[in-house]
Amino acid sequence: MVGLLMKRDLAAIVAVVLADQLKGEASVAIYTPRERVVALVAFSMALAGQVYAVVFAIWKAPVFAQLFAGLGGELPLITRAFFATRPFWWLVPLVFGLLSFDVLRRRAPSLTHFASVLVASALAALSMHAWLVEAMYAPLFDILRQIG
Repeated sequence: MVGLLMKRDLAAIVAVVLADQLKGEASVAIYTPRERVVALVAFSMALAGQVYAVVFAIWKAPVFAQLFAGLGGELPLITRAFFATRPFWWLVPLVFGLLSFDVLRRRAPSLTHFASVLVASALAALSMHAWLVEAMYAPLFDILRQIG
């Protein structure tokens, strides 16, 4: 029920902004408090995905690093890149948190700004998860290929 309301409210935001742009008006609709809450929830979910990836990388990567060190051999490039960049992953949610705050603080953000920050934030979360999983399991799959 809540998801349906949020989708409907987000669709209403997009519809209002598109209607203003199609009319050729320079002004963008000022969002209602309810629409702002929906936007806040959408940005929060994308940021939560990013924070989860960062916490998981900090928590589980040392375990995998010990496992890979015990196996010997050279790690795949994606895994080496992951271990090299992992200390800086906390910057991703910080940057997107600041960008999300910028969108939410504006009285009338443009649809382009709103959508680009939301989509980029969600794609960053998905990319972080995909990279994390691939970096952790690629060496194990290589070993399984060599065995069988």
